[in-house]
Amino acid sequence: MFSRSAGQLSWVVRRSLQTTGFFVKNVGRPATLSSPAQVNRPVQIALSSTQSHADSQQQAAPVLGIAEDVTNPDDGTSPQSTETPKPNPNRLYAAAEYRYIWPEFLPEPDLKRRHRIREKLERQDMLRRRKVIDIPEFYIGTIMAVKVSDRWAPGKSTRFLGICIERGGVGLRAWFTLRNVVEGEGVQIKYEMYNPTIQQIEIIRLEKRLDDHLTYLRDAPAEYSYFPQDMLPEYLPEGSPIPVNETKVPLKPPPWIHKWYYWDLRGVVKSTITDHLTVFKMRRIATTIRNGQQEGCNPWLKYDLMRSYRDTLNREEMTEIYEEVAPHIQTSKRKQRQKRQLARPVKKL
Repeated sequence: MFSRSAGQLSWVVRRSLQTTGFFVKNVGRPATLSSPAQVNRPVQIALSSTQSHADSQQQAAPVLGIAEDVTNPDDGTSPQSTETPKPNPNRLYAAAEYRYIWPEFLPEPDLKRRHRIREKLERQDMLRRRKVIDIPEFYIGTIMAVKVSDRWAPGKSTRFLGICIERGGVGLRAWFTLRNVVEGEGVQIKYEMYNPTIQQIEIIRLEKRLDDHLTYLRDAPAEYSYFPQDMLPEYLPEGSPIPVNETKVPLKPPPWIHKWYYWDLRGVVKSTITDHLTVFKMRRIATTIRNGQQEGCNPWLKYDLMRSYRDTLNREEMTEIYEEVAPHIQTSKRKQRQKRQLARPVKKL
């Protein structure tokens, strides 16, 4: 009776293991146990072939998304590569370049004012506006002309040509300022970039300057801000880099609109600033800059990593934003190339 009950028990265990994916090495009919010592012998079980093969593949899988060149010693074949997709460096490079060409598509630099839904809706409105009017690429120092509708003008529109001295704002609040000298008086006009009254934005001379703003032209001689209103556009060859105008502008004697001796200006003749300062004044200025008492002139700001992190975006976020506007950017550039192919005729006297 004892051996029969033990055989039935082993058969029940074997059947239950087979249904759950396991198998017993001795798959034949259980032998009759002749001694109580054989009853206490443990039943040897092993994993099924499918589960053991899965475990072996899991152990041979690469780590951290790097596929190793491992060859199977049995048949000499290499396993299938499981390398994870990596970000395309060209997409990141394009995003890094677009932030200088189209900075208005980036969100607010202040974290408290950011709102993803509002920013996305604004970008859609900006793209709709760009389908109506072509907003070309420009930088600080670019000479450009803007034509706006004016109900009181003789032709119901006015055109102003000048040099771009400032640019700021994000989203639908983006703006830029043009400056020129008209009849001996300096004139500055601030335009909202997505203002519906703007009819045309034309680039006359595409170039950059050494500084990120040219507000010091207000304290410079008038010839550095004068450009004729009938100036003809100058087109760059296809694929050429944006030229940088390294002109040094002298300043007139003080008083100035700002304390330019606190600013790090590369496009200004330094002697026109220091010649009007006494030795005592220069020492006082150096002490003020060293102690960080003047706002915006603290010497340690360039080492403030958290400040730069809050004021900028990472490349992944910029790539996601510019993927929405990249098709329109390519279309806008194609339109500009078509316009450049048609040379404007010049009158011969």
